[in-house]
Amino acid sequence: MKLIIKIIIPVACTITFASCLKSSKVNDSKFVLIDYKYGLNNELNTFNDTFIKNITGRGRIKIKLHFSNSEQDEIINKALRIGFFEMPDTLNIIDQYFNGSGNLTVEKENIQSLRIKYKNLDKNIIWKGILSYNNPETRGLTELTVLIRKIIESKPVYKSLPAMNSGSIQYYFRVLKYLFR
Repeated sequence: MKLIIKIIIPVACTITFASCLKSSKVNDSKFVLIDYKYGLNNELNTFNDTFIKNITGRGRIKIKLHFSNSEQDEIINKALRIGFFEMPDTLNIIDQYFNGSGNLTVEKENIQSLRIKYKNLDKNIIWKGILSYNNPETRGLTELTVLIRKIIESKPVYKSLPAMNSGSIQYYFRVLKYLFR
């Protein structure tokens, strides 16, 4: 009887505890792969779980970044809903704005791209300029890219990065904190 109490009960408890841990563990696997180049040299690459953020005038910082299964589901559902895999490979968007004198000017080239690989679907779209909700041709792609950026920017590891326009001493303290954490 003492043998049962000393050996079997602890073993049974250990096995039960281990199976509970295993079943409660989240199994986040990669089933949607994304390569998204946007802004001024920012790049998400879930093929190798990295994100590169451009810190203007100060270089780029590369971090590890992974999307959960629910985030991947949200992205692929949006992509399928807007017909991402049926869109043209290139979009010509003229990026225009009014300068200080009230004259319309065209901004220099701002080449961006989004590649999504899902099951047997693999699509890469390249465009110049800024996508807009106001343009019916780019509304869906705009919604998809905004969703992806929202997910990236919600990640704690992204929030720990220095801001793009950080100034002087505050910027250096944030970079040091990031590099030595």
